[in-house]
Amino acid sequence: MKKLLFLTLGIFSLISMISCGEEKLDPYTDEGYDKAKKLLPVEISEKVINGNNTYTIYTTTFKYDDQDRIIEYRYLFGSTIYVYDIAYNETNGTIKSAGVYYSTSDYYNYTYEYTDDRTILEHKSHNGNDPVTNTLNFGADGKLYEKISTENGTSNYTYDSKGNLTGDGTNTFTFDSTKGILSGSKTPVWIFSSLYKEFPFSRNIINNVTLDEENVAYSYTDLNHNLYPTKVIIDNDVNNYLEITYKLSTRF
Repeated sequence: MKKLLFLTLGIFSLISMISCGEEKLDPYTDEGYDKAKKLLPVEISEKVINGNNTYTIYTTTFKYDDQDRIIEYRYLFGSTIYVYDIAYNETNGTIKSAGVYYSTSDYYNYTYEYTDDRTILEHKSHNGNDPVTNTLNFGADGKLYEKISTENGTSNYTYDSKGNLTGDGTNTFTFDSTKGILSGSKTPVWIFSSLYKEFPFSRNIINNVTLDEENVAYSYTDLNHNLYPTKVIIDNDVNNYLEITYKLSTRF
């Protein structure tokens, strides 16, 4: 999350390249709350307080299909817009493809080939060039345990007892016990293990990450009545925080 602050400005808008239509956002309030109801984040903004002024550094918005699966992120930083999307097979609901679009000349596409119930081939292409193929190996519990990358070698994934991704063989992550920001989503979890470095907030699937691979610390100080975090302090600096808005899941 933090590293997004260091991305350079000046990338052309992607709105004309990808459009999934406008979604009416009805932010969830605590009125008539029920702790069992699932919520979906619709907007996450990083804020910085400087004196009497509060500034928005970046905003990430989320769109979902009628199954509460993520179909698009948009990251907005000044004039920069990054788009992340996920498409699904209509016949069985599996993930068909994913995309990461930094600009019209810098983008990644991932398509997925299901060879058996324990193996998925991930075909990755950059800027429309010929793809390289990564092999994703799963356990009987459906978790991604090994990724054999043509470019980066083999990564072995570890999880805690709740299912949080705690390591990839190189990086380690720690978590608290609060509800994950994205825990209400029905998006297949393995995609976030495979592409956690590309997709924003993809560590916050079950619980919430407190220390990431860049040693950035996160403190989930404010929770709504449904016990989802609404404010996250970054690196113990009360003047630098995330503000999160949710909507009610359609499948709670």
